[in-house]
Amino acid sequence: MELELNDEEAAVLGEALECLIAHPATDDDTREVAIDLAHHLLALAAGHFDDWGDAEQDFVQQGLEAREQVTSRAAQRRELRLLSNDPIDW
Repeated sequence: MELELNDEEAAVLGEALECLIAHPATDDDTREVAIDLAHHLLALAAGHFDDWGDAEQDFVQQGLEAREQVTSRAAQRRELRLLSNDPIDW
């Protein structure tokens, strides 16, 4: 879904979310969703998502590759320990 808001509309929406969050009848699940939405709205208004392009996906891919490298090295170290602890070598 895509929604375009001007600054005044975004401010009204932010105020409405604040009222919903603070209202005593708001249940915890709804409050959490409203807080997340309010944070996202603030980030959008501040321009945090402008021109990111594929940067997020690149960041995630780099993290996956780094994890694979660490896991691979850890597996190699475990295998070396097992081999060095072989009773045949005692």
